Amino acid sequence: MLLCPLSSAQNFSAQNYIIDTLNDEKIPFVVLDEVVVFPKLENKRYSRRNNPAVELLKNVLAHKQDNRFDTTGCNIQHYNKLTMYLQPFDFDLNRNAIRRKYKFLEQYVDTLLLPYQYVPYLPVSLRENLSRCDSGGHSIYAETYHAGVDKMLDQGTLKENIKALFDPIDVRDNNIDLMTVRFISPLSSTQANLFYRYFIVDTLQINDKECIDLAFVPVNPQMLSFQGHLYIVNDSSYAVHRCLMNVASEINLNWISNLQIRQDFKQMEDGKWNKATTVLESNFSLNRYMRHSIYARNQETIDKYDINDSQDSLLSVLRSRPIPLTRAEQQIDTMIEDLKRTPSFQRVVKTAKVLHEGYIPTSGDFTFENSYWDFGPILNTVSYNGIEGWRVRLGGMTTAKTHPNIFFDFYAAYGFRDKRPKGAATLTYSFNKKQHYASEQLRHALSLSGSYDLEVPGTRYGKITRDNILYSFDPHSWADASRWNTKAMYVARGIMKYEHQWENRMGLTTSFEYERVESAGSLDFNIFQTLNWDVSYSFSPRKPLYNSRSNAVGEMFQLSNKGPEFSINNRLGYLIEDNSIFNKTEMSVKYRLWMSQFGYIDMLYRAGILFQQSSSNSQLLFYPSANKSLLLTQHSFNMMQNMEFAMDKYVSWFLTYHMNGVILNRIPYINKLKLRGVVSFSGVYGSLSDKYQQAGINPISYTMPYMEMTAGIENIFRLFRIDYVRRLTYNDGLTGWQKNGIKISVSVNF
Repeated sequence: MLLCPLSSAQNFSAQNYIIDTLNDEKIPFVVLDEVVVFPKLENKRYSRRNNPAVELLKNVLAHKQDNRFDTTGCNIQHYNKLTMYLQPFDFDLNRNAIRRKYKFLEQYVDTLLLPYQYVPYLPVSLRENLSRCDSGGHSIYAETYHAGVDKMLDQGTLKENIKALFDPIDVRDNNIDLMTVRFISPLSSTQANLFYRYFIVDTLQINDKECIDLAFVPVNPQMLSFQGHLYIVNDSSYAVHRCLMNVASEINLNWISNLQIRQDFKQMEDGKWNKATTVLESNFSLNRYMRHSIYARNQETIDKYDINDSQDSLLSVLRSRPIPLTRAEQQIDTMIEDLKRTPSFQRVVKTAKVLHEGYIPTSGDFTFENSYWDFGPILNTVSYNGIEGWRVRLGGMTTAKTHPNIFFDFYAAYGFRDKRPKGAATLTYSFNKKQHYASEQLRHALSLSGSYDLEVPGTRYGKITRDNILYSFDPHSWADASRWNTKAMYVARGIMKYEHQWENRMGLTTSFEYERVESAGSLDFNIFQTLNWDVSYSFSPRKPLYNSRSNAVGEMFQLSNKGPEFSINNRLGYLIEDNSIFNKTEMSVKYRLWMSQFGYIDMLYRAGILFQQSSSNSQLLFYPSANKSLLLTQHSFNMMQNMEFAMDKYVSWFLTYHMNGVILNRIPYINKLKLRGVVSFSGVYGSLSDKYQQAGINPISYTMPYMEMTAGIENIFRLFRIDYVRRLTYNDGLTGWQKNGIKISVSVNF
């Protein structure tokens, strides 16, 4: 099969086709190498005053909303097809014995005409989605299909990450969210004329409509913006008929060596224009200079349909696809079955799944699909802390292969210094059947659990848990053993918990809990016991449903961060020894504030209040989460000591500003490294009631909040971030690294 462009870059009205030589048919397709911005336009002296192109743009923006078709009351069909290819597939499969085992792949190779050359490619993934909504916007029909190598690895996280990369777009919006970053649209009502330059190139016919070719280029090609062409209908409507655009080669964007978009609009019966088709193409590679890459083509169509149309399955009726499959795409399933019969390929897939999941299957064929019990998390097997010394932990969980509704997981741990066995076990009944494991979304379950383990008051662990070996790296404590944290407690806990999540991302959890708390290390207090009733409510209206196991490695690589997220938790407790009641309430709000081309700010606010009837038990107080490891923890205080502050009411904030290269992109030579600046500011302000201060708890006076800041560089080798951390307040008596520090972290960003 050959992909041949039958039109020139100057004649957009002609049709392009995929020539399927196996079926002897032509399939309509769009070739995006037509997106051309003439270099002369960029070098020409530009002025916005008395510029016909700018005046045309103003008219387009003034009529933008008037031309937008309102889909309310219409029956809408949305079809999306995402295909990924390995290109160029020019490997010598006769080179050695290992490659000869994959010689069968040659029968699935096709030829693609990319700019200026024919390229052999191998389709490796196909994802389709067909959905229909009624006039009220309610989904009445949905069908999905997925085939490819990635299906063997995906249990939820990869699916949601790909959805985040290829979010539906409309060039008429002010901002375009794509590849998890925010671009300024060339039709932004507020910023288009500031960040783009516009030129009238020509007039031409598109579908019997005379259109003006309005070319645009970014003022700074390294910013998150596009270059390309807008085709404006040459009449008083100033409607957008077509958009062709791509990103500049200098753009500060990771993992993508090319990104091209074509979007067409269709005039409806009332004269307004609706988005009809969108084609997005991109090359994904570790480095833009690499010869081999993953070429992705995402195609979507939107149209009205008759409510009486057949609801036949997308999988069973090929003709129901708005965009037909090519022969190569139809053969992906067959190719995958051939690959599964190749032992060396199976070993690679199994190893990748273990690294991604963080668990080891115990099935005979070493696959998660046939495993009744998974061992892990593997990164939590060995760790070190100041009280237990070296700690070993073994555990695992049952899977849906054992029972789709009933799950059991446990771990056992032992510290060689305190010589105490520890562990936990949980029995869960899920009211809805699971495909793999208990924590799959949406959760609706009842669980019973018991545990006995060492805990540090106030510590909040994120996506990497405390037993992770990475948290054991504290260079100052390794250099001076007296600096290891020894303020901890042994907690025995029994919980009965009910949780329910809904499609609208609302969650409700309630639990009854018994706790027995004993001091450990340098802490010294009397053993106490509590009976607690917890109620938690959360609401995250735009949060994707990531299906990753708790503590899984893949949980760290969740790309989508759509907000806001709101949560509130209330604990009503009974302190057995003091025969008193206490109430503890905490709430949090998390949000990402986009600042257009100037990056974004991740914000987290927390607040809490404690009421104790008559007791002054200090262990029930709030202790800010402190992090002493070498790793940067965003929602903890990185220069605070454990249990340094105690409070019965508090407000805290964590603000991180990611600049997206807004400063470093403008520095010669430095901008070639694609580095990005990042700064953060965090603090906590609280108070302590008189009865605690009279008991001698925390003598520090709360005359000002505790605050710290970081300044660093991220996107180092596209993965790493290094921060200088500075403690801003309560520095009396502190010197050197007690109030200054260097932290590192790993993050995947585009």
